[in-house]
Amino acid sequence: EFCYLTHKTRGVRRGGAAAVDLAFVASGKVDGFWERGLEVWDIAAGAIIVYESGGVISNYPKGELDLNSGRILACSPTIEDELKRELDKVIPLNKNFYT
Repeated sequence: EFCYLTHKTRGVRRGGAAAVDLAFVASGKVDGFWERGLEVWDIAAGAIIVYESGGVISNYPKGELDLNSGRILACSPTIEDELKRELDKVIPLNKNFYT
């Protein structure tokens, strides 16, 4: 996903902390953020901040946010559909990774 989107966009950054990345989405410093393998505490507060700032929060590649899934997609509403479409095109190296 990281490599794929790096080639499809003007750049992908990874700050290392989901809370910081979500705050950047909420503030408009970055357009979107996606991650998997997170814990509830990585997602919960940041998701509220993005939502309250007018951003979109969901699971990815599909579905509503599920704190226990470990996956999150946060972005501006203007790129939500395109970002989900592009992430959906990526075939995981390990097909059991999403389960």
